[in-house]
Amino acid sequence: MAGRTVAAISSLLILEAPSWSLLAVGFVLNAISYTCHSGAFEALVYDSLSPAQNGEFTRLWGNLNPIYLAGTALTAICAAVIARLSLDWLYVMSVAVDLVAVFVSFLFDEPPRIHKAGLPEVQYDASLEHGHKQVPGSESECQPGSKLDNHNNRLAYVAYVNEHQACQPDSELDNHFRHGILTDIRNLVKTLQKSDLRNLLFLWALVCALGTSIRFLGQSFLQEHGISITFIGIAGTLGNLLAIVPTRYSYRLQARFGSLRPVVIGSFLVPAFGTFFGPRAPARRPPFQMLGGSYVSEPYGSNGNNVPNFLGCR
Repeated sequence: MAGRTVAAISSLLILEAPSWSLLAVGFVLNAISYTCHSGAFEALVYDSLSPAQNGEFTRLWGNLNPIYLAGTALTAICAAVIARLSLDWLYVMSVAVDLVAVFVSFLFDEPPRIHKAGLPEVQYDASLEHGHKQVPGSESECQPGSKLDNHNNRLAYVAYVNEHQACQPDSELDNHFRHGILTDIRNLVKTLQKSDLRNLLFLWALVCALGTSIRFLGQSFLQEHGISITFIGIAGTLGNLLAIVPTRYSYRLQARFGSLRPVVIGSFLVPAFGTFFGPRAPARRPPFQMLGGSYVSEPYGSNGNNVPNFLGCR
């Protein structure tokens, strides 16, 4: 919700900025919006699963991501046509879409935090396979029951967590919120103290910075070499379309090769593919080679999602 709101403000600033300084602020807000919503969808899907279904996340995400890629490809084609008529309208439509996304965000129910500080945990055992899960006993008036049947177990547990939260004073809930932030800060400090993880994070930040530079500057580069903005937009959809099939079956790749090996292989294949097909001299290269090179830009970010959140960068 916050990410889409900031994105809408960013688009308005970029559209109407009277000076370079405000234009720069608009781009900074754009980056902040990406930070706010990056990974939020994956987290929502994961948190919506019961602990017994957590192992199915990779397969479910493989089913969902092709829908996202197909939608992105369709909007990219529409944007390519509109951009030829008016770039201003693209930003206006972007603001409209962001506001719709904010409204839709209000319709979501926050998944219960099973391991949230101060909340009792559900004890899962072999009986879960038969459709039961045990709710911890409590002498408080918020205790809804001890055993839940297969048909109502999830809804009843959501109600249980909500009732337990309702019995806590606001100050206690605020303490839980602060405790969560402090825990995140401590985890970040511990992560940065480990040289391997620290170097990996810095390296991935560098890779993402380079990819973002290509995303923002690549279009101008191609236009300077005589390629129309419409053709660039349509070509950019090729990567999304090609990524649909491997995304759909990425969970099988992970099960067979693990999470790290596909990332390493992809890190070598992407630059090799881009070097061979990339638009080093677009005016002299056939259009199909430029189309092939387009697979390097957008799908490169998608591949980070396809290898189920190993590095978590989009």
